[in-house]
Amino acid sequence: MASAADTGPVPAASTTGTLAGILARAVRNRGALAGLELREARSRAALIAVLAGTAAACALLAGLALTLLVAAIFWDTPQRVAALAWLAGIEITLMLAAALRVRRHLRSFRLFSDTRAILEADLRCLRDMVGRFMA
Repeated sequence: MASAADTGPVPAASTTGTLAGILARAVRNRGALAGLELREARSRAALIAVLAGTAAACALLAGLALTLLVAAIFWDTPQRVAALAWLAGIEITLMLAAALRVRRHLRSFRLFSDTRAILEADLRCLRDMVGRFMA
């Protein structure tokens, strides 16, 4: 059963202390979220770098082998220069397509996107709380 003292208004100091505690926990939680996102981004970036390096090395070796194969096939024919030029054009086109795709992915990459979304929601909530408190 609640006493008469429990039903009265909450002192401002108590409310401020509670609000400060809530804010401190929210900041601590959001910091932990940002740290987690940073660790995930670092491990993902390291994996992507290793895989991209491996793919690039394999593509380079395959391109060299293909160029040597085309050169060997067309060596004694008058079309050897045209065949190598076409092959070079194809390789340049593939390289440009890959570079443009990498550029698109890098432009769309947003570090801490989840943390930013949570902080924006927190800010909206805090503004609503302050607005109600001031009204």
